[in-house]
Amino acid sequence: MDSVSSERFGLASGINSSLSRLAGVLGIAILGSVALVSFDHLLEARAARLNLSAEAKRQLKQESAKLAEAQVPSGLSAQTSIAVKQAIQSAFVDAFRLVAGLAAVLSWLGALLAAWLLAGTNRPAAPC
Repeated sequence: MDSVSSERFGLASGINSSLSRLAGVLGIAILGSVALVSFDHLLEARAARLNLSAEAKRQLKQESAKLAEAQVPSGLSAQTSIAVKQAIQSAFVDAFRLVAGLAAVLSWLGALLAAWLLAGTNRPAAPC
């Protein structure tokens, strides 16, 4: 903000605020999509190991959009229901880890980019 004249300070502040909010919205949208897709794939892979019926797999696929709140398909034995619930929980934890790791990497990249871009901004003016 120091590089903007006082007449344009309000405009620069508004642009800065708008871009910050836009970045937040895009981050949530992108990381949310990654969470949904990864959870769906992880749950599908775990469900494949449980030898579920086609109907149970279909019900589980429909529930996958709820992430950790996904319900166990009806009509399963008690032991299979517990295994499916554990598959839902572990798929959620693994998807969350992936999203958290991605967010951390992107944060570090942002910090490195900011450091690189700001590296030359505090140079003294050349004498005339």
